Amino acid sequence: VSVNFTGANYKEVQFRNGDFTMAGLEGTTFRNAVLDTSVFDNAVLYKVSFESASLVKASFVETKFMGKMDFSKANLDGATFSNGSLEGTDFSEAHFRNTHFSDVKFDNSDFSEAVFDQTSIAGCGFSGADLRKAAGRKADFTSGNFVEADLRKMKCEECLFNKAEFRFAKLDKAEFRKGEFKDASFRDIDISKVD
Repeated sequence: VSVNFTGANYKEVQFRNGDFTMAGLEGTTFRNAVLDTSVFDNAVLYKVSFESASLVKASFVETKFMGKMDFSKANLDGATFSNGSLEGTDFSEAHFRNTHFSDVKFDNSDFSEAVFDQTSIAGCGFSGADLRKAAGRKADFTSGNFVEADLRKMKCEECLFNKAEFRFAKLDKAEFRKGEFKDASFRDIDISKVD
């Protein structure tokens, strides 16, 4: 790790194009900060808060996330997340437009009321995740793992869920319009409550 930002507080600060490659961020707060096009590749982030931050086109490739991370209400439009684990992370009310996720685990994370617009999230794990009242439009969730996930009142239009696994998922009052579910598995759930 080349730079250490332990306990730093950068509320409402602008870091456009910031290079945090290989940085160590422990307990750092970026609440309401502008971090558009910033790079966090190969960084180590421990209990970092990006609450309500703007992370448009930010890059998190091979980033190591540890402890409780907070991306609630963040703008992650065009951001890239690759080869990471964001288990137990708070993404509630976050916005994803043209965001790209590759090989990322979101098990037990909170995506309640998040918006996925034309986002590629294929092959990612959402086991036990909270997606209540989340919305999706033309998002790609192909091969996603939604085992025991809570998708109640989720609304999706023209989303892809091909080869997705929904075993024991909660789908009460979920709405899927013009979606595609080729080879998806709905074993052990009651889909009669899905719209």
